[in-house]
Amino acid sequence: MAFDQLSQDEKEAQFAAFLLNMEDDVDELVEEAEQAGYALDFSVNSLYELERYVLDMGVSFQDSSDTALLLRSKCWEYLGEVVVKNYNGRWKLSDNEENSANRGMFVVVGHSYVEGIEFVPARYLRMFTTRRKPGMLVAILESDVNPPKSALDDFVFLQ
Repeated sequence: MAFDQLSQDEKEAQFAAFLLNMEDDVDELVEEAEQAGYALDFSVNSLYELERYVLDMGVSFQDSSDTALLLRSKCWEYLGEVVVKNYNGRWKLSDNEENSANRGMFVVVGHSYVEGIEFVPARYLRMFTTRRKPGMLVAILESDVNPPKSALDDFVFLQ
């Protein structure tokens, strides 16, 4: 069923189920990664290890198997948890009509001094798997947490 067709109760149930499953998924990922020699400790620097793990394990958004879906979900959930734990963010099911690109996605909010920014870990992990540029996840996180000041911020606009 399309997100816009869900009732508010259905959206809340979907979000509650996500939170419940996400904790187990992330714990499993940390354990699996540790057994394979990767250190995922929820620090911002652990995102470099996550990138290495993603590349070495062949995480892909092209593979539609259940196994691939679960692995990439665990990885983007871990990415989101790093934001939650380090920047006081909180998970949310985006219902933002002004930003329809995120609508229906699990996002992290409250992590930036700029109100309303939604950190979209699934999208950012997908970007990383496509571009495969080391340090990309940390760079995205830093730009989301501390977006560059706009040149227009110094102007006073009269109403």
